[in-house]
Amino acid sequence: MTPSILRACCLAILFAVPACSGSKPAGQFASDDPGSPGSKDAIHGPNAAHGGGGMATQPTGDPDTDFLAAMIAHHEGAVDMARKEIANGSDPRIRQMAENVIRVQQAEIVQMRRWLTERSAATQGGK
Repeated sequence: MTPSILRACCLAILFAVPACSGSKPAGQFASDDPGSPGSKDAIHGPNAAHGGGGMATQPTGDPDTDFLAAMIAHHEGAVDMARKEIANGSDPRIRQMAENVIRVQQAEIVQMRRWLTERSAATQGGK
């Protein structure tokens, strides 16, 4: 085995092993425990890009519902950031992008809330 192939294999293992740790249940989006100090959780934990407050959503155990709730919080953060850009930014190209973000993300928020309502109604009706 050549040294370059050996290095490539080592790098592949280095990145693959943590991803396959098996410490999270199937369907759980979190990369670390939600709310834990130093969490790198992309859905439930702190996120500097969203003001450091995180996009905390309470897990329901249903991956589809959890995904929609987290995406709504994510989109709301994007809309807030876009509004700040429009209020404070000076580059017309970036301000235009921010306007597009607001338009598209708000429409998606409406759709995702509709789906959550439909899912809740279906669950309620099935009981």
